[in-house]
Amino acid sequence: MNPKPIILAVDDTPAHLELLEALLTPAGYLVRRAAGGETALAAVAADPPDLILLDLRMPDMDGFEVCRRLKAGEKTTHIPIILLSASADSKEWVAGLQLGAVDFIAKPFQREELLARVSTHLTLSRANLSLKEQAETLARTNRQLQAESVIRHDAEDEVRLSLARAERSRRALLSALEDQKKAEAKIRRNESRLQSLVHILQYRAKSRQEFLDHALAEVIRITESRFGYIYFYNEERQEFILNSWSKDVMATCSVVDPQSCYALDKTGFWGEVVRQRKAIVLNDFPSAHPLKKGYPEGHLPLTRFLTVPVFAEEKIVAVVGVANKIRDYDDIDVLQLTLLMDAVWKTLSIKDSEEALRQHTDEMATILDILPAVVWVGLDPDCRVILGNRAANELAGITAGTNISQSAVATGHAVPLTPLKEDGSLFMPEELPMQRAVALAQPVEEVELRLGFADGRLVDLLGSAAPLFDAEGQVRGSVAAFTDITERKAAEARLRKLNRTYALLSSLSQTIVRVHEPDALFAAACRIAVEQGGFRMAWVARLDGQTRRVRVAIYAGTNDGYLEKLDICLDDRTRGHGPTATALQDGQRVVINDIASDPRMDPWRDAALQRGYRSAIFLPLMVAGAVYGTLNLYAPDAHFFDDMEVQLLTELASTLSFALEFATREAQRREAEAEIRSLNATLEERVQQRTTELLATNKELETFSYSVSHDLRAPLRAIDGFTKILLEDYAPRLDDEGLRICGVISYNTRRMGELIDALLAFSRLGRTEIRSVGVDMTALAAEVFAELTTPQERERIDFSLATLPRASGDPALLRQVWVNLLANAVKFSAKQPRASIAVTARHEGNEGIYTVRDNGVGFNMDYAKKLFGVFQRLHSDKEFSGTGLGLALVQRIVQRHGGRIWAEGAPGQGATFYFTISPKKMA
Repeated sequence: MNPKPIILAVDDTPAHLELLEALLTPAGYLVRRAAGGETALAAVAADPPDLILLDLRMPDMDGFEVCRRLKAGEKTTHIPIILLSASADSKEWVAGLQLGAVDFIAKPFQREELLARVSTHLTLSRANLSLKEQAETLARTNRQLQAESVIRHDAEDEVRLSLARAERSRRALLSALEDQKKAEAKIRRNESRLQSLVHILQYRAKSRQEFLDHALAEVIRITESRFGYIYFYNEERQEFILNSWSKDVMATCSVVDPQSCYALDKTGFWGEVVRQRKAIVLNDFPSAHPLKKGYPEGHLPLTRFLTVPVFAEEKIVAVVGVANKIRDYDDIDVLQLTLLMDAVWKTLSIKDSEEALRQHTDEMATILDILPAVVWVGLDPDCRVILGNRAANELAGITAGTNISQSAVATGHAVPLTPLKEDGSLFMPEELPMQRAVALAQPVEEVELRLGFADGRLVDLLGSAAPLFDAEGQVRGSVAAFTDITERKAAEARLRKLNRTYALLSSLSQTIVRVHEPDALFAAACRIAVEQGGFRMAWVARLDGQTRRVRVAIYAGTNDGYLEKLDICLDDRTRGHGPTATALQDGQRVVINDIASDPRMDPWRDAALQRGYRSAIFLPLMVAGAVYGTLNLYAPDAHFFDDMEVQLLTELASTLSFALEFATREAQRREAEAEIRSLNATLEERVQQRTTELLATNKELETFSYSVSHDLRAPLRAIDGFTKILLEDYAPRLDDEGLRICGVISYNTRRMGELIDALLAFSRLGRTEIRSVGVDMTALAAEVFAELTTPQERERIDFSLATLPRASGDPALLRQVWVNLLANAVKFSAKQPRASIAVTARHEGNEGIYTVRDNGVGFNMDYAKKLFGVFQRLHSDKEFSGTGLGLALVQRIVQRHGGRIWAEGAPGQGATFYFTISPKKMA
């Protein structure tokens, strides 16, 4: 509800409307405009305002007609209307007021006058509405009071009739002079009893106990007794339970721990009322009596005693006793007490029944309200719903918590629903469960219906109805209970849809086993999708790489020219970004769950909707990581593709892609086999040709090796010789720089010789035949280390050698492996204060791994791949000498023994080299 009062300004002049809004808005009013009479009526019907400012002079419909129509409407008659005009005379003002307007303002009007009149009439309107509500409340209260007055008048009439009968009896008795005194006494007693009965019936007791206490007081009064009691009696247990004692007894009784419960066999004279099932009178209580057992010390002394049984359905349910009347108790006392208590007990039974009914109603309301089922009750032949439990009220839009005793009619709420069948058609009124139960006068069970609500909700219900009968056995209405099965129906629909998809997957899998040609596979997939998957149309798209246009490879289902008009080009600004183009370009699925509203379907929407397409999915087909095409499926329902459906269809596309890839590979395999067969035909010739070429190449390599060994060594020896002569003969003539240069020439000449030797050895290694014998790797590593180091060097090196597994290979070549690895470990750890070299081995699976670890300068792992390259060095020659071929030679030897070699290290933290020998060559 808007906190600001809403004022509708009606005027055909825009400037007047703007002026009214400018004057009223700052004063806290929400102003709505209407430029004519018809517009004003429509605005009031849509949202009634709190007050209307209405111009009399308008061309389409004048203010008089607008006022007349509004005041004629039940929902709009209460809205105050102030008339506006610049030319109206007094007659016109009077005519407007007679039509129902509350005031008029002449144009031009003053701001203060306008605000004052608007505020006054808004206040009066609210006051009138409040008075109307109070009047309705008073009317309802008055109707209730009138109903109660009728009941009270009926009781008074009964009393008056009884009094009249008593009066007639009294007059008849007076005619008999011999019974005059007795008749007068009886009449007085009857009058007293009737008055007591009236007092009891009219007494507004707050509880059952208060009602019985009041009845006991009246009993004591009409029997002229001093005190009395009421005991409830249980015939099954033969037990008395105290209900009421007169007030005087409790104040004067001094019995210690008085009982409130007595067994029948423990009672004396006062229990005879039950044993004999009749009234008991004893007018000389102190005298001896065979039935008396006495009473406890401290009990009030009794002089006269009267007790009567109270019957209900031939069972004694209570006993009432009175005592210590001044005169003797007689038959009239017995009769008065019996009649009075019988009336009291019947009244109490009625009150108990009413309370039980109220409790039962409350319990039923509570039970119905906690039931998850929707329960409706119709109590007229048309089965208009007037009762509904909480679930029904919430379903129908009534505020939650409405008590079952309040009907939809009483609360002013309708039940805004439309009953539909499964096929979407309307239920006829006589087909509805509650109406059918009334018409057949027997239960109607297991009826499914769908309720369509004004807010667009659809709720599926499963329920039964049964007729309600009145006391004469006539059908007076019906009751129905419904279970909300919306989620179950949705789950069943999802299950049916998933079953279709699973069947689609199964059929496609079986087809893939039989069909391997792509076009036949596409045709089968599209056909199965339409026939078993429930899709309206399915087609496969392929991309023409040259024209960049999408072509239809295969389709099935309802087409009707749709595919011929697609005209999708990837270079088109609009069509090139549609779902098919997106799936082809990005290789990602595209889901359109509502073709009617999804902007990606703009160019094709009308054509798709005309053919019954409501949602679609576009699935890329991948072959070898590239998009081969797309499988496009169109469903007849909007929002057809939930997460599970999308997942299953994606698996379908993956399965189809796998089949395509298999078919492609199968075709490639067949081509390869044909090529192999062709190659095998010329293989022998090529082998002979290749063998000849290899022999020639080996001959050339031997020639090159000889040339390197002979032709390069001679110049090097000459250079080295002349350098020695220069140093021996001309050393005194050379300065320090000359001597240094001669030393550099001599050093590099020797280095060149070492490189040539290493290169020749590396070259010969590939042609050298390996002699395989058993080698003791532990002894070989110890021997090599001893040869590489002097006693002084071994003093500064912590060398550890574990027991190594034996190997099978060429001893000379394996020796070279240990020489190079251990020499590097000694060389690169030489600058450490205390060098550490460890040689170990371990098994991983069936492979033995030999390890050489040192604590030298290490290396950066980023350059680990260069370690085993020819002439690759990670340190300069000034830091550590070497040819750069040692590790390359080691790698060649290890590989020729069927093994592998690798290294780990870090700058300043040493290096570890690992190598293996083929398991066949280890022992």
